[in-house]
Amino acid sequence: MADIIEKFKDIRKYKSYTQKELADGTGVSEIAIYTWESKMRQPTLSNFNKVLNKMGFELHIRPIETVPFYGDNKHLMG
Repeated sequence: MADIIEKFKDIRKYKSYTQKELADGTGVSEIAIYTWESKMRQPTLSNFNKVLNKMGFELHIRPIETVPFYGDNKHLMG
């Protein structure tokens, strides 16, 4: 997760957002963004996507095609 957070921080700075500006209107606090970037806490996927969306990005999670799913896990394939 640390690599993703570093990329997130780089994008935030490139797009010239302060932590406060990025938090405004997303429902995510400035303190939360600070704790992510300082590696004190990890974001929930929901909150992470909210601030990514504000910067024009989104996070997608999908299965790796080479990983087989068996039995009851077939529902994970979507």
